[in-house]
Amino acid sequence: MMLHRAGKDMKKGMIPLLATFAVMGGGGHALAGPMEGDTSAMIGLSYVYPKDTSFKWHDSTSQTQKIKVKRDSSSYTGSLGLRVMATDDIGLDFGTSWSSKVKQKLIHGTDTYKLQYKIMPWHIAGQYFLMMPSDMVRPYVGFGLHFTEISKSKVTNNANKISKIDIDNEYGLVAQLGALFSIDEEAFINVSASYFNLEPDGKITSIKSDNGKAKAKTKKIDLSPWLFNISVGFKI
Repeated sequence: MMLHRAGKDMKKGMIPLLATFAVMGGGGHALAGPMEGDTSAMIGLSYVYPKDTSFKWHDSTSQTQKIKVKRDSSSYTGSLGLRVMATDDIGLDFGTSWSSKVKQKLIHGTDTYKLQYKIMPWHIAGQYFLMMPSDMVRPYVGFGLHFTEISKSKVTNNANKISKIDIDNEYGLVAQLGALFSIDEEAFINVSASYFNLEPDGKITSIKSDNGKAKAKTKKIDLSPWLFNISVGFKI
């Protein structure tokens, strides 16, 4: 369901572009795309699609509280990347996206809050390319590690129970599925979908009935976003 909604959100942008380049790829033009020894720089646009999830925490009375996290809005942000080809088929990809604001809904019993935070992922991934460097379209798969900075988290529309949520920075695994479309011998278009396994710990500040404040910790808030990216790349 999540992937279906993500695909629906992106169909006005990436899908028509993919279709255009797929048609171009059927033209049979032989081009020299990135190959062994080549280093390429990429700049583009990323679409951050957060995950619907839930997490638990213990309040001052040791009762277990459960909070559901629903997607409220997604965001677009710029991206930078660097790819080094070790062989014609194997590359090493380094990348990041500018800090982008993510908004989600927190559902705690009958109360609904707005959670927003900024996310800035850094990743390194090994990539395996299908087809040949001379082909116009080269699909690839990738797998690697990421470190994600999470900052400026805050809760708004809070009724009288949760006043603040702090989310820690986190590292984890990243999986990629993408394709490279050669424009000429120096330039190309890169399109990818990346899944970031992101399960940071956090701290919750809640308001007690006597108007005091209580703090609690929660572990493994499963935010795990998808990042859809389209970039223009050049050999350097």
